[in-house]
Amino acid sequence: MSRTPELAAVTLDVGGVLTLPPVLDVLASHGLTVAPDELLVAHHRGVAVEDRLLAASPGAPDTVGEARRALFDEVAAACGASGAAHRDVVDELTRIGTSGAPWSVVVPGALQVVGALAERGVRVAVVSNSDGTVEAQLVELGICQVGDGPAGTVTAVVDSGIVGVRKPDPAIFDHALGPLGTAAANTAHVGDTVAFDVVAAERAGMVPVHFDATRTCEGDHLHVGSLDELPGLLAGG
Repeated sequence: MSRTPELAAVTLDVGGVLTLPPVLDVLASHGLTVAPDELLVAHHRGVAVEDRLLAASPGAPDTVGEARRALFDEVAAACGASGAAHRDVVDELTRIGTSGAPWSVVVPGALQVVGALAERGVRVAVVSNSDGTVEAQLVELGICQVGDGPAGTVTAVVDSGIVGVRKPDPAIFDHALGPLGTAAANTAHVGDTVAFDVVAAERAGMVPVHFDATRTCEGDHLHVGSLDELPGLLAGG
C-alpha cells in the first residue's frame, strides 16, 4: 500500500499502543522475567489471534468472548507461562478486563512519541475504547495531556465511555477530527487491532496504521513495528 503523503494529524489508540496490561508482577511471581518490549510482542501476538477469530465470524456475539479469551491464552503462552503460571496470567487479564483496572505498563517509546510527532508538525489526538478514565490514566503515566503540561501535548482525548460510541463505529473519530481541524483523508489512526482500529479508520475515510510488534500482518494497510518508526512514517521520513 502506498503512503498518503499529506498527513496533517494522527489519532492514537491507547491499549496495545501506549499502554499494556499490568501482568509483569504475576509473571514474576512464577519466576518469569518479561520486559515491556517482550510483553508488547506477546500482546500483539494475542491480538492477531483475536483478529483472526473475529474476521472468521464477524458480528457473532459468542465469538467476541471466545476471541478475547484466545487473546489472553496467547499472551500467557507468548510470555513463556505454562501450567499454574498460564492460568494465573489468564485469570489476571480477565480480572483487568472485567474490573476496568488501568493498563499501567508503558509501551516502549510511548513517553516520547507525542513530542516526536509534534516536532514534525503532526497534530495528535487520542481515541480509545475505554470507560471514561483514560485521560486521567495518560496524565498519571506521564504519556500526554490536553494542553500544556509536563508530558506530550495532545489536542483531544476521546474516550468511548464519555462520548458513547466505540470503535469499530467510525463515528467515534468525529470527536477527534473536529478539534484537530483536519479532514479524515489527511488524518491517520494508529491502533493494534485490525477488527477495531483498522476497520474503523477505513470506514471513517482515514489512513489506518496497524501497530504490529510481531511484524507478521500482511494486510493491505500501513504498518509500524515500534512507536519509534511512527514519526518518520507519518511525516515522510
